[in-house]
Amino acid sequence: WYVDAENGKDTNDGSTPYRARQTLVEAMKLATKSGDVVHAAPGTYASGEILTTGLTTNRVEVAQNCGLVADQGPAVTIIEGAYATGDEANEKGCGPNAIYGVYLPAKAQIVGFTIRNCYGQGTDKWGAGTVGADRLVLGFAAAALGGVSLTVEPA
Repeated sequence: WYVDAENGKDTNDGSTPYRARQTLVEAMKLATKSGDVVHAAPGTYASGEILTTGLTTNRVEVAQNCGLVADQGPAVTIIEGAYATGDEANEKGCGPNAIYGVYLPAKAQIVGFTIRNCYGQGTDKWGAGTVGADRLVLGFAAAALGGVSLTVEPA
């Protein structure tokens, strides 16, 4: 499956790079079978959002046993969150209407992205997200634990 922030359309079927979807959320809807992978073209993914199983709003939720891969790496492939706004936002941009970057359930994988500007409810100043026994919500920082697979390439 394929996604392209700059040249894709969410009405496309996502079956080839030339028929890529535009948002990560819509592309991941195609990854329904174990082992499915969505390949992301270079670009900044700053639109689309989903209220995930973990009750956070994210740019994308990677399906269990599936993957999301930035084919040309983190220097040119970015998942951009959004700071909270309004009365409930604090000075760091944290709040209930912030958008995190990525929600990873157990046995899901993401490779080769820069994830930035992803603050949210309860996160620290770096927007590290929240961690549980079977999921990882990624903001600015990332880690691998509890059955969640995460590949981080050096900057």
